[in-house]
Amino acid sequence: MATTDIINTTGALFQAYPEMTVLLGPTSGDPPGLSDTFENVYCSRVVQSASGSRLDYADLVYALTDPLINRNQPESFSRMVDVRFPDGFGTLIARGDYVRESASVTKDGESLTANVQMRGYHFGNPLTHYDVFGVDAFSTQIHQDIVFNPTIDDRVQFNRSNKNRDGDSSKGFLWTHPESLSSTIGETWQGQTRNEWTLQFAVQTMCWLLNPDETFIQNPDNTSLNLLANGPELLAVKIPLGTRLHQALDLLLIPLGFNWYLDYDANLAHQPIPIKIFQIGSGTQKELYLQPPGQALDLNQTNLSQFSTDNNIGDSFNQVTVYGEFEESECTFPLFAAWDAAYDDLSPADLEKDGAEYEGKETVWRLFIANEAGDIEPGLDRLGQTPTVPELTGVFELWVPHRRTLQEPLTYLEGTTDSPTPLQQRRPHVIEWSDDSGDTWKPAESSWTIKICPDQIGILFDMKSIPSQLYAAGDTGRLRITGSVFGDSRINYTAPKETFAVNGRTVEHVLVRPDKFQYRTVNIAGNYQSVLTGEADTKDDTTEIQAFAEAIRDQNQYAEIDCEFVLPGWHTYYEIGDLITKINGREINLDAAPSTAPVNRYVQVTEIRYQQSPASGPSTVLIVDRGINENQVIMNVAGNESIASGNVNSVFRGLPGSTSQVSG
Repeated sequence: MATTDIINTTGALFQAYPEMTVLLGPTSGDPPGLSDTFENVYCSRVVQSASGSRLDYADLVYALTDPLINRNQPESFSRMVDVRFPDGFGTLIARGDYVRESASVTKDGESLTANVQMRGYHFGNPLTHYDVFGVDAFSTQIHQDIVFNPTIDDRVQFNRSNKNRDGDSSKGFLWTHPESLSSTIGETWQGQTRNEWTLQFAVQTMCWLLNPDETFIQNPDNTSLNLLANGPELLAVKIPLGTRLHQALDLLLIPLGFNWYLDYDANLAHQPIPIKIFQIGSGTQKELYLQPPGQALDLNQTNLSQFSTDNNIGDSFNQVTVYGEFEESECTFPLFAAWDAAYDDLSPADLEKDGAEYEGKETVWRLFIANEAGDIEPGLDRLGQTPTVPELTGVFELWVPHRRTLQEPLTYLEGTTDSPTPLQQRRPHVIEWSDDSGDTWKPAESSWTIKICPDQIGILFDMKSIPSQLYAAGDTGRLRITGSVFGDSRINYTAPKETFAVNGRTVEHVLVRPDKFQYRTVNIAGNYQSVLTGEADTKDDTTEIQAFAEAIRDQNQYAEIDCEFVLPGWHTYYEIGDLITKINGREINLDAAPSTAPVNRYVQVTEIRYQQSPASGPSTVLIVDRGINENQVIMNVAGNESIASGNVNSVFRGLPGSTSQVSG
C-alpha cells in the first residue's frame, strides 16, 4: 500500500513541501529539457483523464514580483510545458502547449495564471482521406468519411484490404472500396482480397493513418492492441472527415467497452507519450484506507483524508428490449392483372404506345401485381386466375395486408465458365412466365422491357408493345416474381428484469438497432416458397440480439456511483483504469451491484488530479466512474470536441523560493 508523509504527526505548526517542477520548452515547439526551468511559475493542478472528451491539462500560477504592465500578445507562440514530480526521478505527469493566460487586477492584488493543455493537434493530423490499395499504385486517397464494415444494400460489406500500410504489418492495413472486389476475377486483377475490420486492426490503422510521425503522441503498443483482439465486432462504425485521433479512438473504443489514456512515464524526456488502452470495468482491484473515528492515526491504515460518494438508482433501468431490422424472407409471388377487366379484350395493336387505345390505358396488359394489399377483388375469377391476397403469417411473426416493395432475392448468383464467378452477389429479381397454367415455367423473354414497381410488389412492361406471348396465352398465361420482402415484425428480444436489480420497479429501456441485427430466410414451404436454390444471404441474429439486450441490462440494472477521493500527498500507486473496491477501515463497499448479484460492478478510476495549495499542501484526487465490466456497451459517445478547462481554483501568491508553507 502506498503511504504518505503529508499528514502532520509531529505536532509542528507547519511543514514545507517541494513544488512540482515546471519546465518550459524552446521556441521551436519541442518539449523542454530537464534543465529548462520555468522561472517563478508554479503548478497548482494537473489533470489526467481517460478518453478524448477532456484532454489532459495543468494549471500554472506566476509568483509576481512586478505589476502587470507592458504586456503584448506574442506571435507564433508554440512552446511546450512539462510538469514533473520533485521525487528524485523527475516523474513526468503533464505535458502540453502553453495556450491560455489570465491576468487579473483587483482590490486584493494582481495575479497571472496560465493553462497548459494537451490539444487535438498533438495527436497528429485531422482525417482528410482514407487509403485504398489501387491498381498499379500502392495506395490511393479517397476524400470521404471512413466507415468500417459498412452496410450496403442491406448487407455488411467488409472493406479491409489484406495489404498493409507502407508494407508494414505493425502499421495496420489499407482499405478496399466497399463496392469493389465482387468477384474472384476482380480480386486477381487488383491483387488483393477483402477482409473484415476487427476492432484491433481498426484502432491500429487509425492511429497510423492520423498520427504517422508520432511527434508528440506514441501510438498504442502491441500490449494495448492485443487487448482488443477479442473485442466485439465492428459494424458500420463511421469516422467523419475532420476527426482527430483522440476523437476517433472514442468512437471506436468506448461503444465497444474499452477506453484509453496517455500513459506518462518516469523516464520520459523528449520522447512522445504513449496511448494506453484499457477495458472498461476490468482492471487491477485496489482499496483505499481510512480508519474509523476515534482511532489513533496510523499511516499504514489511512491514506485518505476526505471523500464523497453518490449512489443513484433513479437513472438505472432493468429491462431491455432491442428491436433489429424487420424480418425478411425470399418468396415467389404470383402476379395478377391490375387493370380494369373491361379492357382485357383490346387488341395488342391498339395498346401499343402509339396505338389508338394507349392513352388513358397505359397499364392494360402491362401492369401485374401480387395484390398484397387487396387492391384487386380477391374473389374475381379473371384470365384463369383468382387474385388471392398473399398470406405469410407462417413465414413472419406478423403479416398485415398492405402495399410493400420487393427487394432483390437473397439467393446468390451462380458463376459460369463464361462469366466471372461472383463473391456472394445477390441475384436480380427473377421473373418467369407460363403458357400452360403454371405446369412449366420459362424465364422472362429477352424482348421484354420490365420495370419493378417502386410502391408495391409488381412489374410494368415498358416496351412499345404489350407482352404478346402472355396475351396469346390468355386464360392459361401466368406470371410470377421472386425476391425478398419484409414482414411487419422486427427481430427482437426482451431481457427481463432480474431479482437482484437495485430498483425494485420494472424500468424498461427500448433500443432500435436495425443496422446490427437482422433475420433473413429463404421461404422453403407453402404457397409462396422461393423457386430459387443455392447459397443465399441468410442471417439469423437471434442469439446475438439476446446477448446484446442482456449486456445492456446487466450494465444498467445496478446503481450509478460517482465518487471523489482526496489523498494527502502525491500518489502514483493509483492509476487510470484501476477498480476501487472499498474504503478499508470504514468498510464502505464501492460495488454498484447488491450483495445478491452474481457479479461485481466496482467503480473505475477515470481521472487523476495532482493538486497543491498553500492551505492544504499536495494532494491527489481520484475521480471514478460507475461500476462496469467487460460486457459493458455504451450507447452514446461523449461530445467530439475536447476543450480542457482553464479554471484556477486556488492561486499561489508571493511564494518564496521553491517551497510553499502549509499550516500543521
